[in-house]
Amino acid sequence: MTNASANLAARLESLIGASHVTADPSICADYAVDAILPSAVAKPASAEEVAAIVRFAALEKLAIVPCGNRTKLRIGMPPSRYDLALDMTALNQIAHYDPGDLTLSVDAGFPIAKLNALLFEHKQFLPLLVPWYSRGTIGGTITSGVDSPLRQFYGTKALANFAKAAAASSKTLRATTSTNSSSARSAPSRSSLVSTSARFLRRLPVAASWPHSPRRKAR
Repeated sequence: MTNASANLAARLESLIGASHVTADPSICADYAVDAILPSAVAKPASAEEVAAIVRFAALEKLAIVPCGNRTKLRIGMPPSRYDLALDMTALNQIAHYDPGDLTLSVDAGFPIAKLNALLFEHKQFLPLLVPWYSRGTIGGTITSGVDSPLRQFYGTKALANFAKAAAASSKTLRATTSTNSSSARSAPSRSSLVSTSARFLRRLPVAASWPHSPRRKAR
C-alpha cells in the first residue's frame, strides 16, 4: 500500500467509516479495469454516503468508477485515470413496489436475478435478460448499456423509457455533486445511480416460466 493510497483511504474513512473503505492491494485488484487498479475502494451504505464520496472526489479531482458486481468493467475504453472504485452493492433495497400499478423503485446495487425472483411471486418480471444475468445489478446493467433479447417481445421503447428513468433518478445526485468526467469510460454513461424507478414491469404469460422468453401463441 502506497502512502497516497493510505492517505486517501484515511480521508474516506472519516466520511463513511473504516469498515466501508479499503486500500488493500489484494482487494483493489478485484476492481481492476484492464489491469489498472484503484488506489482505494469505497462501499457506501446509503445515498447520502454516495453523495459525500462523490462530492469529496470532485473537490479532490479524483477519478471514480462506480460498479456493482463488476461483471461489465471491461466494456468500453479503459479509464485514463482510476483513483477510486465506488462499490454500490450495499445499496440493495426496494424503495417502492406497487404490483397493481406495475411500478418499481430499487437501489442500484440490487441484483437482477433476485429482483425477478421476488417479482415472480406476483407473476410479474423485469424484461432484462442480459449478459451475466445471475450476477448483474440493476445499476450496472442500465449504465453499461447492455441489451436484452426480450426487446424483440417488448420493443425498444420500453427499454429506452427504463434507461431514461434511470438517468432521471440520478439527477439529484449530479445536481449536488460534480463528478470528474475523466473517471468514466468513453462509451456508456457511468453516472452513480442510487435508485432506478420506472413503469417497466410486465405480467408473466400463463405459459411462460422465467427466465425463458415468453412463448408465442401457435398460429
